[in-house]
Amino acid sequence: MFSAGSSYIAVVAIDFGTTYSGFAFAFNQRKGEGGIHVNKAWGYDQGAATLKTPTSLLLRPGEKFDSFGYEAEEKYANFLHGEDREYLYFKHFKMTLHNTKVKLWFDRL
Repeated sequence: MFSAGSSYIAVVAIDFGTTYSGFAFAFNQRKGEGGIHVNKAWGYDQGAATLKTPTSLLLRPGEKFDSFGYEAEEKYANFLHGEDREYLYFKHFKMTLHNTKVKLWFDRL
């Protein structure tokens, strides 16, 4: 772990989950504000703000990043008929990354 004399300005934690993902960060108190900060701006699930977002990824044509989480799910759900064929949509894909063929494909991005 980090010592009190750490030269780091901040520590970031990423929870890349099978179903939901999120992140938090904390500043070194000598270099910035103290406390742990959690992203609360992911969106709303059943009317309540959430600390995590679905582990969903949407790629534009040409395999370029488009969106992640609630934004990816909403955009994909609202595509017009046939438009979705031009995009790649992944949901709950974390464990699939262990598959060698899938890992090689993601390594290209």
